[in-house]
Amino acid sequence: MVLGDADPSPTARQALRSIWDRIPLSNRPALIVPGLGPVPFIVFHDWVKAIASVLAPFRRIAILLDRSVEAAIVVMACLLTDQTSFIPIAINSSLERTSEMAAHADLLV
Repeated sequence: MVLGDADPSPTARQALRSIWDRIPLSNRPALIVPGLGPVPFIVFHDWVKAIASVLAPFRRIAILLDRSVEAAIVVMACLLTDQTSFIPIAINSSLERTSEMAAHADLLV
């Protein structure tokens, strides 16, 4: 999926949630997390679910996409909530562009 200025459509969001729910947690290899080393996929899954519950009250979240594991977790968490949408902001965006996009959000991550 290519992230642009728009949040995924409800159909795309439902498709991603369906794929996420079918991942066999016990059969997934560990993810290599910078600074932490190998992390079992089930732990990553639990992180996403926990963050999704924290983000659920927010309607619009601006996310600085810096190719980090944290950014990926927040994007997945937003996709797993029903009311939360996200505004992706490229890490190399100008300060003016970042400020403009973040002004439309309830939370900047």
